[in-house]
Amino acid sequence: MAAGCAGAGQGTTCPHIAKISAIRSRTASKAVSEDAPYVFSVANGNAITITDPLPPLPLPYTVTLTSPGKLTLAQTSGLTFGAGDGTDDASMTFTGGVASLNAALDGLTFLAADNALPVGILTVTATDGLLSSVAAVTLVVTPVNDGPVNTVPAGA
Repeated sequence: MAAGCAGAGQGTTCPHIAKISAIRSRTASKAVSEDAPYVFSVANGNAITITDPLPPLPLPYTVTLTSPGKLTLAQTSGLTFGAGDGTDDASMTFTGGVASLNAALDGLTFLAADNALPVGILTVTATDGLLSSVAAVTLVVTPVNDGPVNTVPAGA
């Protein structure tokens, strides 16, 4: 820690640490289909990214994602998982450097649960171990009319 910087909650702030863990998403609310994957990415113009306006600290950054469906990261190289494994998870927590985190988030796929509620929230929390930042993306799920299922007992 730099001279004159104290831990969070001790009344003294470190200018670098105060600006870390900003989460950016160009999408505050997004319509998604119940049965089709929705991809957050730079190419789609809706990427979720972890940014640090100053050079990153040598601390690992931790990201937690929670959603009303299944989330799959684009890749998991350079990440360590505390919860989930990056594939088809409703919630996951992973740690890594900023470049590894953003590579994993660029292509993050959301798939709504079958017969999902019409609105869900994807919550992204990032921390450097000292301060945290939280962002939310509202997911408006368009329901799909699933065909009826008729089950007849055996021998009927």
